[in-house]
Amino acid sequence: MTWNLGQIIGTRFYVEETLKGFIIFFDRAVDYDIAQVDRENPQELLNWIKNSPLGKDKKWMDKIQMLLFGK
Repeated sequence: MTWNLGQIIGTRFYVEETLKGFIIFFDRAVDYDIAQVDRENPQELLNWIKNSPLGKDKKWMDKIQMLLFGK
């Protein structure tokens, strides 16, 4: 899910499998910052979206808020 979401919002990172897990390589500092957002915390996710270009579109923000909080 994280990989698919990353592709939708335009983050650039590469995941490499190792013997004991995975290594994630981030292309830009902003990609690392995005990866630090707790996607299981609706309020933190909403705050990040508000600061993204998507947050400037009231129609999208209303839909996202409805999906996250049901209001």
